[in-house]
Amino acid sequence: MKIFQKTFPFFLLISSFFANQDQLLNLRIKAIQEQIDKEKYNIKSPSDVSANIIESFEETVPGQQETVKEKATDNQVPLDELPYFGYTIFNKGLSGNIWNNQPPPADLLLGPGDELIIEIWGETQLRMVHTIDRYGKIYIDKIGQVHITGIPLELAKEKLLTRFEEVYSSLKGDVPAATLDISLGKLKSINITLLGEVKFPGIHTVHSFSTIFTGSMQAGGIPVTGSLRDVQLIRNGEIVTRFDFYSFMIDGKTQNDVRLLDGDVLFIPVRYSTVQIEGKVRRGGIYEVLPDETLEDLVKFAAGLQADAMEEKIKLYRVREGSDNLESSIDKTIYINYNKNPLYSLQDGDKVFIHEMAPSLHEVYIYGQIKSPGKYSYNTSEGMTLKELIDLSGGLNDTTYLKTIYLERGEIIRSNIHNEFPEIIPFDLNQLIQGDKEENKNLQNWDIVLIKQNPNFLPPKKVWLKGEVNVPGVYTIQKKGETLHDILHRANGFTPNAFQDGIKLYRNEELVVSQNNNILVMDGDSLVVPLHPGVVKVMGEVYRSGLVQFVQKKSLYEYINEAGGFTHHADNKQIMVVFANGNVEIKKRFTRVKIQEGATIYVQEKIESEPFNLTEYASSLASIISSFATIYLLLGQ
Repeated sequence: MKIFQKTFPFFLLISSFFANQDQLLNLRIKAIQEQIDKEKYNIKSPSDVSANIIESFEETVPGQQETVKEKATDNQVPLDELPYFGYTIFNKGLSGNIWNNQPPPADLLLGPGDELIIEIWGETQLRMVHTIDRYGKIYIDKIGQVHITGIPLELAKEKLLTRFEEVYSSLKGDVPAATLDISLGKLKSINITLLGEVKFPGIHTVHSFSTIFTGSMQAGGIPVTGSLRDVQLIRNGEIVTRFDFYSFMIDGKTQNDVRLLDGDVLFIPVRYSTVQIEGKVRRGGIYEVLPDETLEDLVKFAAGLQADAMEEKIKLYRVREGSDNLESSIDKTIYINYNKNPLYSLQDGDKVFIHEMAPSLHEVYIYGQIKSPGKYSYNTSEGMTLKELIDLSGGLNDTTYLKTIYLERGEIIRSNIHNEFPEIIPFDLNQLIQGDKEENKNLQNWDIVLIKQNPNFLPPKKVWLKGEVNVPGVYTIQKKGETLHDILHRANGFTPNAFQDGIKLYRNEELVVSQNNNILVMDGDSLVVPLHPGVVKVMGEVYRSGLVQFVQKKSLYEYINEAGGFTHHADNKQIMVVFANGNVEIKKRFTRVKIQEGATIYVQEKIESEPFNLTEYASSLASIISSFATIYLLLGQ
């Protein structure tokens, strides 16, 4: 017991030291070998290896899908994120050229500033242009003054004809020898006044053909605070008509878009309401709803519901009910069945959200040895048979492809609501091809069909031979247990220049260290037979890393000396040699390594160990002895 107490700490310390040294050495060897492999022949196995057909179920359960969910903040959508309907019509403005292409309205009354063109043709030829003065009259030579304001163009023509007949007799009679006609040239502008919620209130000069709509555009338009539903035309102190821009823009009604007269007043009141609608409507936005209008009117303003709108559950968020009762005046959310209650009354501040109907997933799936595996739409109206799905995914008419299919058994995987495991429904493809109706199973929505692969009709397994063989190329594996020796024999062996000790076999892009050519080959293997390199590579802690000529029977240290010898940091007791075929050997004390052609010598860096600390060692040893003494005393008691 005393001997054990004295020697145990020492052995514990020594074993820990050597364990750390071996671990560092193994890590260094692995890193060095990876570096050597990168610097040697950079040849990888081909990437176009024929792969076996591997089929698996999709990870997602059929029928699961992402659904469009209402955002948690639907009630708090800022108004500036949705457009105010109708106001963009004023953005472009009007071009003055549009008036030149329009005939004067039949009820246009002549007034100061209008230009009259008077023409006579026939026995009498005459053309004159007159502008009505501020007093409403024109002066014509030989005729005199004619008061012509405040009357339409046709009445003015009759009045002038009467006066011209007094001078030109050719205009008289039932069949006059001359004809008189008048037309308008330049027209006067009219002054109107815009009041209320307009961008530029005050008096505006507009074209005399202007209507409520065109006059509003010429005067700068209406801001979003102004109403588009009740534009009031005031003439001589009375409201002559009320114009609804919504009826004009949505329904194309122009009956109330009357022509403006000089001195008219357009009054734009504050918008009556601000109601928001979004979601599954064709034109979401912010609308102005009149007091007697309903949810049906709002949907019409928004161009109607989309096809996938959930009409049974339209959400309405109401800011305030408008009651004096405090409990009923707080905000609330209401769901409305639009089919049953389209006339639901709306009020200022309402926000309507149209949900999307959750779509049903109608799909069946087919996987395995079929030309176009995947998912296909399930016919919900007429149902779907197994053969219909197989025909959609490529069919069974290709006799060559049919050989790759296992015809004895296929499977339909069907979910079972009474069991956690699905129901397996087998079918015989041979009988299905021959027209057996019992094998042509009726499919259900979400069924999964599996077509197996013929295990005896697989793509050939291949091996690549490169380099110094007589017939390099691709070779198929012809029998079970075929070796590299068999493949080389079929390739007529090596060329005279082949470096057989440096043969490299790659599998899955990794180098296989082989002792001889009796190793079994696998699909995708690649064999490289190099030329004789005639050199040895020296790397690591030498003064000149590089290639040294290979000479038979030359020793390890002779190659190192030809590379300049060890550096001060070299560990000459741990030298690694990697041979051309991938084998690794460590030169340790009292061992001899025979250097072969194509080998790589790597001189490692000396591992710096911390100096021995006697004080720390003594302290640790005393602690260990004290611990064991305590245990010993406890056991003795």
